[in-house]
Amino acid sequence: MNIKIIDLKLSWNGDLPHGENIPSRIVLHHADASVCTVVDINRWHLQRGYAGIGYHYFVRKDGTIYRGREESQRGAHCPSANYNSLGICFEGSYMIGVPPQAQLNAGLDLIEDIKSRYGNNLQVYGHKDLYATSCPGDKFPLDFIKNSKSASQVVPVLVQEVTKGDFTYQNNARIQGDWFYVRDKDGTIIPGRRVDDGDNITVLNVFYSKQLAEVEYPTPTGVRKGYITNNRLIKYYNPYNWTNGTNEINTHETPNGEVIGSLEAYEEATLLFKVGEWSHVVYTTYLGEFTKSGYVR
Repeated sequence: MNIKIIDLKLSWNGDLPHGENIPSRIVLHHADASVCTVVDINRWHLQRGYAGIGYHYFVRKDGTIYRGREESQRGAHCPSANYNSLGICFEGSYMIGVPPQAQLNAGLDLIEDIKSRYGNNLQVYGHKDLYATSCPGDKFPLDFIKNSKSASQVVPVLVQEVTKGDFTYQNNARIQGDWFYVRDKDGTIIPGRRVDDGDNITVLNVFYSKQLAEVEYPTPTGVRKGYITNNRLIKYYNPYNWTNGTNEINTHETPNGEVIGSLEAYEEATLLFKVGEWSHVVYTTYLGEFTKSGYVR
């Protein structure tokens, strides 16, 4: 079978020997990022100390297929299978959304091509079949892909899970430089949820003690709310666009609520949003810039 595979000749950290991988199975993954490229994946994996992208193939939502590692090179995508499998990663986050038809069709074409070269007995697994993870996501049609005999089969149309809603307030920041795990209010990671590099978000609160930012963020199925670690990769649209007057004032947890801090005369802060006559601002503390928020008037 002749399929088009794009090879961008990605940069590597050191050499990856050939011949260390003898494929006897295929392992499917999702990127856990709603929008990303093979270059993004390679960069993220380099930042984690890998030699480069850990997958052998990357399938975008439009059906375009990219080469990662050569098939004869060991992978870095599943600890128990890196020396005996081919890793295929699908762009997207499929705990909350479903893959487009074009992407699934391309994935089936790729699997059929691999089997034509290694044998039809090559088994297909999800990452979660071999490792303690939710990957490639609850919404990914893993059983269908496993049981498909060829790409000529019709991929069933998948109904998108729709979550209505919008941002409570206008976006006031952007994630720039990396992605974040979404956490609960205690800081525990919520599996399968993340805020991606490039996402426009609304910061609702910045909690001083735990250094967590409560945010609303976009997903393929609507706006969701969660907590991320407060970090300089949160880039505010209009930093220091609010200035206190001539007197020191208190900051409050909520409008008319408990006093949680203060701002000095003429101190600058960043406006998040307004609630009536109250302004919710994020400001500098001993922990650094943008490390606490409160309501002022």
